[in-house]
Amino acid sequence: MSLFYAYIFNFIPVKPTMCSNLNTPFTDVLKMFRFSNCLSPFWPMARPFAPAPQIFFGYNQKLAITTSLWQYGDQPVTFDEHRKIIKTLLNDHLNRYESRGLQLLSRDTQLQNELSDKLLRKRRTLEEEQSRKRQDLFKFFRQDAKERQEQRDMLFERILQKNSELVPLQACLFQSMLHLLLLILLQFELQGQITEKLALQQNFNIRGALERIVLQARLKKIIWRPNGVQTGLDELAETPEFDKELDRVVGARKLVRGDVVHCVRHLYHEVSKHALRNDGFIILANAHHFDKNYRAAMVAFLRMQDKWVSPLDWVETRPPES
Repeated sequence: MSLFYAYIFNFIPVKPTMCSNLNTPFTDVLKMFRFSNCLSPFWPMARPFAPAPQIFFGYNQKLAITTSLWQYGDQPVTFDEHRKIIKTLLNDHLNRYESRGLQLLSRDTQLQNELSDKLLRKRRTLEEEQSRKRQDLFKFFRQDAKERQEQRDMLFERILQKNSELVPLQACLFQSMLHLLLLILLQFELQGQITEKLALQQNFNIRGALERIVLQARLKKIIWRPNGVQTGLDELAETPEFDKELDRVVGARKLVRGDVVHCVRHLYHEVSKHALRNDGFIILANAHHFDKNYRAAMVAFLRMQDKWVSPLDWVETRPPES
């Protein structure tokens, strides 16, 4: 038992306080108790102390045993008496702190009930306020939805009224489109008749066709010389596309390539002699107006431009038999 008490006082953490009977710090008393009493293995018999030990409970709920300065008693205290004293003190302090804990618990329960009531009242107030705001918001949205519905109804009525006014205009527009389509068909028919008449009169617009070919070639960056139609024709005659078409035309017509190339150098001047207005198809006639070499050069240029975007429409006809 001596070793067990020494183990308690050596290692248990206690809060420094003052002894009840002395003006000595509690830690000093513990040191005195440890070095004076607990080192003896016969401490209960040989080192009695008076008065009896006092038990304290600190805030950290740790048990500590304190005592006053030991004194030699006239009558030594036995081990059983020490054990009874300690047991009695323990029971007294436990009962005291148990009752105190019940009082604190009842006080905490009362505070908790008050706080709970306060929170419930606050919650009820917030819920009532939110409900009132929600009702005001619903009322505003219902009113706004009603106004928007009225506006949509008015707009729908105006649309119906405008549609009823547009029905005659749509009928007029449809009739105008039919007339326009009829005019386009008549224009095509008239163009075909003009083409036939000009073909019979041997009137051609070959010069305008060559001018358009040169202009389109400059826009496509095929040729770069800016001045003159004949200059553009000469530059086009040097391109691989024209060489390929010229070889086909010369081979099919059994002509001399050098003679056709020589005609290319004077082609624009030659067609300018027969420059008459022709808004229809471009017609090449095998008549006495053009030499066969000039006709071959024209056909080579026209075949070359057939592969471009928006090519010219043209046709080559045979002359009537004489």
